[in-house]
Amino acid sequence: MGFILGVVGTAQQLETANASGGGGSAPSTQGTAPNPTGVAISDSSNPFTNFTMSAQEVSNAQNASNPDGADQFDVNFSNFSNGQADITIDISNNAGDLNAAYSGQSSTARIAFLGYIQATNATSFQWSLSVSSSLSAGSAAVSYTSGTAASTDRDATTYSATLGQTKGIEAFCDITWGGGRGGLIFPSNGDTVTCTIGADATNSNGTTSADDLVIEYTFST
Repeated sequence: MGFILGVVGTAQQLETANASGGGGSAPSTQGTAPNPTGVAISDSSNPFTNFTMSAQEVSNAQNASNPDGADQFDVNFSNFSNGQADITIDISNNAGDLNAAYSGQSSTARIAFLGYIQATNATSFQWSLSVSSSLSAGSAAVSYTSGTAASTDRDATTYSATLGQTKGIEAFCDITWGGGRGGLIFPSNGDTVTCTIGADATNSNGTTSADDLVIEYTFST
């Protein structure tokens, strides 16, 4: 079953992305003074990119001669609408792209998340990640760069293996493929992995939580 990532949805700019398409109500900035205000997850420090972020596949599959299968999990701000990015992965053709990327390289797709926490009058920050799945083979779970919590950095917009602890929000979605010595087994038609990213901004008066962002991967023939 070959996996060719197609993005479902519109590649629209922020203003229209918050008003149409996607999953449900448009997100908004959060907070009431004296707690932090204007709290939102963004793709960059520019509030024009509020309610979007990026994701990057960072496993050893990127070292394959054909990493296209791994690149299918990458997400950018234009994939979001109403705070959600719906990503469809084509699993026709006997998993040709995924096999080419992962076989002999990695039994796991590791997805890093990159973003920035917008806030006014905040003194500390906290990212979070939760993962749910419906998989006929394999599993999906959260892993961390260190310990059992995500980053406390406001700016988590960079991923690099050379940066040590600075790897996006320092929480990853690990999709572990099924199978074993006989080869990898990839998800079936209709299987899903859903990643929910949260962010908090805090000051001496209290904490304000941003509206969550959701990235959902659907495997489809």
